[in-house]
Amino acid sequence: MPRWFQRKIISTRFPEKPDYRIRLKDIRVDLDIDMAAMGRILQVPKVTYIYYEKGVTTEMNMEPFIKLSLMSGLSIDYMLGLTDVPEAYRKSREIPLAVDTKRVRETRIYYDMTGKAVAEALNISPSAYSMKELHPDKLGFTIQDLILLAYLFRTSVDYLLHVTDVFQPRSRGQHNRISLSMKEVIKIRKKLGVSKVAKNSIYTEEMQMYCTEHFRLKSIRKERGLTQKEIAAVLGISYLTYGVYEKKPYNMPSYYLIKLARYYGCSLDYLVGSSDSF
Repeated sequence: MPRWFQRKIISTRFPEKPDYRIRLKDIRVDLDIDMAAMGRILQVPKVTYIYYEKGVTTEMNMEPFIKLSLMSGLSIDYMLGLTDVPEAYRKSREIPLAVDTKRVRETRIYYDMTGKAVAEALNISPSAYSMKELHPDKLGFTIQDLILLAYLFRTSVDYLLHVTDVFQPRSRGQHNRISLSMKEVIKIRKKLGVSKVAKNSIYTEEMQMYCTEHFRLKSIRKERGLTQKEIAAVLGISYLTYGVYEKKPYNMPSYYLIKLARYYGCSLDYLVGSSDSF
């Protein structure tokens, strides 16, 4: 479970819990690119990116967000769900060559706060906070840390990462689905150098994931004690072909699904996992 959900933040300074995974998916869908392309843009393997979106990986490095922000013109705050305004802040005059979090310490001192007080607000030990702050080049602060710090210091994550010199953050978001305009999509895709993809390719990939996870072809067959050969005979196809359908159910023609539903005596919705009503 991500540490964000384990922390017990009572202070009214942290009234929201933005989910950057949801916003990342929203951006990807708006740009009409698949997970593999998004992984290449962020320079992470496709499987790693899928884990980010699905919440399997609890922590994500900050470099991909900085890279995507500078390339796309979207603010890091927007990508993390802190604001619903997509446009990036004015770029810093001196963006460091290597990412660091030196501004966290500078901002804490500006507010005349002790490291112990900030550590208490983040619900981590003073020694752990001290290590993160004393080694800014190690990027010890996680995404959740930086989100909380942005709330605490009343600034943006973009500022803390030295991507902008603008200290004042934009209005906090409501974490709703904010679609990018077609003009923004075209501009960002051009900046990212994304090649043209087939229409609805993203939805095709998500459909494949849904079918693989929810179709009950294998489970209901095993519950009935039947073999793939027996089901293949019912459908009038080879058992090898049926075996492929079980592994990749999104390839199975709808008339075979209807035939199987009738054979098992269940609803089509139950067979494809859209209902638990048999």
